Amino acid sequence: MKNVFGVNLRTGAHDGEQFIVRRAEGELAAKQAKLERERAEFERFAGLPVWVNVCGAVLLFLGLIFLCGILEGLDEIGIKQAWRNAGWCFIVAAVCIVAAAAIFTAAAVKRRRALAAPVFRSLKVLTERVEKESYEAFGVPSSACKIDVLSYLYRRKEGKKVKENDRSGSYANADVRAYCENDALCLAFTDCVFAIPLSCISSIQCIGKRIAAAGWNKEEPVRRGRYRNYKVGNDNAGRVITKPYYRMTVRDGLGEEYEVLIPCYDIDAILSLTGKTVG
Repeated sequence: MKNVFGVNLRTGAHDGEQFIVRRAEGELAAKQAKLERERAEFERFAGLPVWVNVCGAVLLFLGLIFLCGILEGLDEIGIKQAWRNAGWCFIVAAVCIVAAAAIFTAAAVKRRRALAAPVFRSLKVLTERVEKESYEAFGVPSSACKIDVLSYLYRRKEGKKVKENDRSGSYANADVRAYCENDALCLAFTDCVFAIPLSCISSIQCIGKRIAAAGWNKEEPVRRGRYRNYKVGNDNAGRVITKPYYRMTVRDGLGEEYEVLIPCYDIDAILSLTGKTVG
């Protein structure tokens, strides 16, 4: 089942293209493109090079492998005998884990400093200004709900079929404005607006599994405020983990099914806007 907000990073095409009713054009599109370039430049400035992060992950993986091997043998021969037999394993495990911790700490410190820099504050102000201008251009009402939906990002050659349980991509938490207009559920991004006719929504299901998605769009940190009431956390890669999540199934005019995935903490807004129930 295709994700309405799925994006093929090779082509830039949306899987739910047919549901898009408004797009950023002209000067607004140019401003958004410039902002995107500045964001990408900031991300390069704020983080360590990709190859350094990869090295950190590899070192941590190797260190844990050696450590697990050591721990499995301790029950049988004890720590003294294990040290005599393969003391080098202890040393390799310790060096790998310490080196990985140093890399991850350096990355966190560098990013914290970048977020405190004037350039980030300027970028944040510019982002808010462009977002406001975009929503006004699209006619998004001020009463629209600010919610997250799960966008699926992948790289696939055009025309290649998607296999069931495909894992070639990854999920990201997308910040949208949700409201109803002309008997349709509208979900506005800063660059376009999707309109899903209420009559095309066939069901909303609760999926009692964990799902990982990059990004956190709320002002309150994970596990703080109202989010304490939900099973929301972070994995080792920094992605947001939610359980459960919800699948809204949508059928187009040809009967093809699409899905809209909503984190558990924002499903109430969707149910209120659509008048649908979970079933």
